[in-house]
Amino acid sequence: MTRDLAVDAGLNTQQLDGIVALGGYEYVGAPPSKRHVYRGKRQSNIYKGFDLTKFVDAAFKVLKSDVTLSTDVRIGDYATTIEFAQDGLPTSTDESLHLLLPILAQPIVQKIVSGSQLGSDQLQSFASSEALTLGQDLNRHDYRTCRALVQ
Repeated sequence: MTRDLAVDAGLNTQQLDGIVALGGYEYVGAPPSKRHVYRGKRQSNIYKGFDLTKFVDAAFKVLKSDVTLSTDVRIGDYATTIEFAQDGLPTSTDESLHLLLPILAQPIVQKIVSGSQLGSDQLQSFASSEALTLGQDLNRHDYRTCRALVQ
């Protein structure tokens, strides 16, 4: 949904597509059409200056909702159903949308961390002058394990 809204808002989806690909995920539904492919100038580091929160905010500014209401009304002995529908209503979001980002990003970040290889013979803690000798490859350790090794 975020990608579709970003396309509708005219945003460059290169960074979002890259994050999704790095996580090993694919978009649900039909593959992006030609109109969805960003044709702008390529950067050597597409993530430089990229702010996911601002990107999501900009994408969701074009969010629209379709509303359908149906209610039964009785006045005395007379009953009827009143139906109302309106499509394409501008819809606002607030900062609570940001609370979803860490939850949605966690599996992607975990996949990237799990798939990366970090080899080290010595790890220096900034909180202390003691060095921790690992003597092992940190590959396939999740964030909590790596954090526990450092502490």
